Amino acid sequence: MSYRIEYNPEKNRQYPMQAARKPKWLIAALVVIVVLFMFQKIDRNHILRSWLLPGDSDVTVSAFSSMVDGIRAGEPVKDAVTAFCLEIIHNE
Repeated sequence: MSYRIEYNPEKNRQYPMQAARKPKWLIAALVVIVVLFMFQKIDRNHILRSWLLPGDSDVTVSAFSSMVDGIRAGEPVKDAVTAFCLEIIHNE
């Protein structure tokens, strides 16, 4: 009783072996973490705050607080965001 193993190169092309793939969400998460870490280091110069809160930061912060309070009080998100945008436009 015996057996024989044949290695056919033709079969390798027919059934190619795929390398293990890393999930795309893992790569995206790592990129986000790196970007947030970089922004944390840069934030000493308040660049991140000026990027996230354009225009007058006092107006934007108060409008954002009003929006969050409205959402917590049960106001629809669409209406709260609209009020937020209108408050920023009127106070600029």
